[in-house]
Amino acid sequence: MLAATIVLGTALTSCSIADDPVTNPSGETTDKARLTIIYYGTIGQDNDNTAEDMWKTAQQMLKEHKDVRMTVCWKYAKPDYFGGQYAKPGDLVMFELTDTTDLSKIGENYAQNKPDQAMYDEQLLTDYINFAAKKAPAEKYCLWLYGHGAGFDITTDYEKDLRKPGGSQTRGVLYDEWFPVSGNMARSDALNMYELMRGIYYSEIPHFDLILLYDCLMGNLETLYDLNIMADYMITAEHALPMNNIPSTEFLMSLGKNKDLETACREGVNNIPKTWDDTHHIIFVDWNGDFKLIKCDEMTKLLEPASALASRLQELYPTMQAQLDTAVVHTYQVINQLEFYDFADYAHKVAEQTGDPQLQEISQKIDEAFDEMILARREVHGGTYGDLPKFSLSFILKNQESYEQQTLWGYTFEEGYQYTNWHLLTDWGKWLKMNQQAPKDQKNKVLGQPVGQAL
Repeated sequence: MLAATIVLGTALTSCSIADDPVTNPSGETTDKARLTIIYYGTIGQDNDNTAEDMWKTAQQMLKEHKDVRMTVCWKYAKPDYFGGQYAKPGDLVMFELTDTTDLSKIGENYAQNKPDQAMYDEQLLTDYINFAAKKAPAEKYCLWLYGHGAGFDITTDYEKDLRKPGGSQTRGVLYDEWFPVSGNMARSDALNMYELMRGIYYSEIPHFDLILLYDCLMGNLETLYDLNIMADYMITAEHALPMNNIPSTEFLMSLGKNKDLETACREGVNNIPKTWDDTHHIIFVDWNGDFKLIKCDEMTKLLEPASALASRLQELYPTMQAQLDTAVVHTYQVINQLEFYDFADYAHKVAEQTGDPQLQEISQKIDEAFDEMILARREVHGGTYGDLPKFSLSFILKNQESYEQQTLWGYTFEEGYQYTNWHLLTDWGKWLKMNQQAPKDQKNKVLGQPVGQAL
């Protein structure tokens, strides 16, 4: 209730496309599927063909499993590097995908050229979910987000209507390349967590059985503890992802053949073939990677030990600052360009460096909580910058100076962070406000801190 009140209390501000809908002219159906997959995304540059190829794979699954249905809402890229086959740059298509859909005709039948229609428009998401609910009603629903993600990103998750002049938003998913961030033309604007949640909440499907985040870096505690109230299960990745369809193919086939959703999700994650490792290493060379199935109800079990960890760190810091600072430097960094670190590893490192019995007990409880909430995992190991035996989920690790620092957009990191449910439920920001040790930049293999992905 607390989370819902905090996030959903802000009034809707985006424009409705009700006067200009993109709909399937064949009308709605009364048939009820076992599962409907509601696919929503954009990537940009020359990546449209990745989505189009996945639709072809989905058609084969839909042919074999008539009790599953699928709808698509996709925005095509700018013309500069356009790689699509079935529509034009800037086209927005919305349709039900069936095994007989002629993909070569979707640009003629279902597209509107709407480069000015932002994919972060929460009303667009609401209208599309409503379209899917009417066109392909089902007993269970999966929302499949496909595009660029950044987890907690201070340039993207601040409420757009609260930005100061030249400002921006903090957790970003589905970056729309047609919309540069004000004050930072090198960045695209994105669907932030508040917009995503309101887009879902005000739709005809306010809670999903599964949310599948095929987006980089979204396995982030500051993000997931907002989104978890909107679904029973989530599939996500702590690391950056190569945009290929090997995991997507496995997910589709598992969702089709398994009547039980949890079984389908477990198999979809666990059975991603070894070819994914090979393509991962070809694209990213020496990066680690992962996919995880999370049971949302079990996520509450992490809150008590996480809160205890934040509290104990504050108690120990006046007398054990050197040990706790050392722990920061030796914690696994997910990607060297961002302040994302593996949470379980951090708990291990502070316990090891201090030898504190309470931290050792808390670390064990954190491990147990992750084991209960993560039902399945598929990991790619072998990064040359560092590794862990297994990954948990990422979190923000900063020092006081950078936590309180004002951004280019007129607000501090603290101001953006304090609205996350992760902070509200664990007081994690209080520890960031005390910690003096900034994590080190590890892109040059600075001795100590392992890095999963280094640019």
